[in-house]
Amino acid sequence: MGVDSNEALIQLGEIRAGMFRVTASYEGMLFALGEHQINLGPCTEIYTMDKILNMKEARRDLAARGHTTVVMRIAERFPAVRYLEPERSA
Repeated sequence: MGVDSNEALIQLGEIRAGMFRVTASYEGMLFALGEHQINLGPCTEIYTMDKILNMKEARRDLAARGHTTVVMRIAERFPAVRYLEPERSA
């Protein structure tokens, strides 16, 4: 996950005692099967993270460059979930 503020990195660092979720929403999800592509429509994915793997390096990179990438581990007990949504009307 990209981080570009010290406040956001501090908040992530304070979650050590528990897990947290990251939600990603997409306007469209393509499923590829061989040479064929099927548009599955809008989608939301939810990931439950249980650990930040590179906090020390992330702090150093943020201080040096003003942005960093935080690497997180997905919790084994809570697999990623994907919800396909109905088509949205304009």
